[in-house]
Amino acid sequence: MEINKDINNKKKHNKMVLAIQETERKRIARDLHDTSLQNLTHIVHQLELFGLYMEKDPIRANIELISIKNGLKSVIDEIRDIIFDLRPMTFDDLGLKETFDTFFASLKNTNYEFIVDIDPVISDDQDLLLNIYRVAVECIYNSISHSHGTKICFTCKCDGQFCKLKIEDDGVGFTKDDIDAKKNHFGLSVLYERVQMMDGEIVFETEPNKGTRIYISIPL
Repeated sequence: MEINKDINNKKKHNKMVLAIQETERKRIARDLHDTSLQNLTHIVHQLELFGLYMEKDPIRANIELISIKNGLKSVIDEIRDIIFDLRPMTFDDLGLKETFDTFFASLKNTNYEFIVDIDPVISDDQDLLLNIYRVAVECIYNSISHSHGTKICFTCKCDGQFCKLKIEDDGVGFTKDDIDAKKNHFGLSVLYERVQMMDGEIVFETEPNKGTRIYISIPL
């Protein structure tokens, strides 16, 4: 019976890993399609206009060329952001805390105020630390996209045995029924699966128009 239980647990774990990988692929494909690919298509049209204007209207051609250059810089930044999401460059060199600092610095142009309190988190398991980062980032992106608030507070505390995250916003919140319904949502389902894979716990506290608090505890 124990052997069968272990086999079933392993199958369940492998299924979750595959589901997360597939969801990540879908997210990357969506990001590339919605941003970089569309912008590159627009640049192709601009190049065609540049070719038409080059002989007949040099001034307009120069304006188009400047726009093309700016568009290419924008695409480079978008691809750089996607690469950073796949494997943050600072993670291997500097660690989790510094990667969080870099992430929050990248959000300075959003309409949110971020209040952060981050402890260093030390573990020999780099995959664990990277998944902690991904869970936190997913929660923060969810708050930015759906809370309709103005402030997000993030804390990451470590007591040696557990890494404890708290993500709090002052947005519209939602009901318990909404939480149950959204567990199968594209983003939240991956969030639950990631936390479960790390043998962690995730708890939501929220009320309509009173913001949302997410508590996550991950054993180190």
